[in-house]
Formats: sequence, C-alpha cells, structure tokens
Amino acid sequence: MRHLGLAAIVAAALAAPAVAQVPPPLVDAGCKMSAAEPCNARINFQRQRSFTLTSDAGGTAEFANEGNRRCRLEYSLTNANSAAAGRTLDLGPSASTEVVLGPGPVSVQFTFRGLGSEVCDLLVRAK
Repeated sequence: MRHLGLAAIVAAALAAPAVAQVPPPLVDAGCKMSAAEPCNARINFQRQRSFTLTSDAGGTAEFANEGNRRCRLEYSLTNANSAAAGRTLDLGPSASTEVVLGPGPVSVQFTFRGLGSEVCDLLVRAK
C-alpha cells in the first residue's frame, strides 16, 4: 500500500506542470472613413486598448449602434482647429446620432476607462 501512495506522488510530480493561459496583449485598432466608404467597426475593449476613427474630410458624421444593447463610449475629438476630450457617445440599440467633427483632418479616439460599454458595434458614415 505504501508503494502505491509513493508512486502516485511521484507520478503527480513528474506530470507536466499546468500552463497559465495568458491573454493576448491589448492592441490599438481603427479605421479610416470617407464620404464613399463608411466605417463599420466592432469596438471591443476586452481586446483593444483604443479605437481611432480618422477622416480627411471632417464635417458631420452619423454614428449608428448596429448592436442589440446600449453602447456608451468615451471619446476625444481632434480636428484641424481644436481638440476636446471627455465626450460621451450614448446610443441605445439601433439608435443613431450626428456628431459635428469640424474641419478636416479629423481623429476620433474611443477609449475605455471602466464607465462605458466594453463592446460596441458601430457604423459611422460621413454626412
């Protein structure tokens, strides 16, 4: 009996150690929007550190929530004349809103600070 207990201990010690699952590193993602080509984006802060939307034209853009849950995102907006941070985009399922981007070129950077949605499906069109 004693040898069987020792054999089990030795077998357990020689077994391959458990490997911890390391999550993939967070990345920066984004897309470029134009009048001819909208940006269809899945923003996922479980996998992304930030998401940047750029446009050379500026003007106004329509942001539409293509998902089936509320989408609340914090963003900063930089255009040819100014920069503003701490803005919030809050859209219910299938809702949309227009945002004045200002003169181009324009950059809209979405970030996650724990208060908004971790995952959003957005369609952004130039107006």
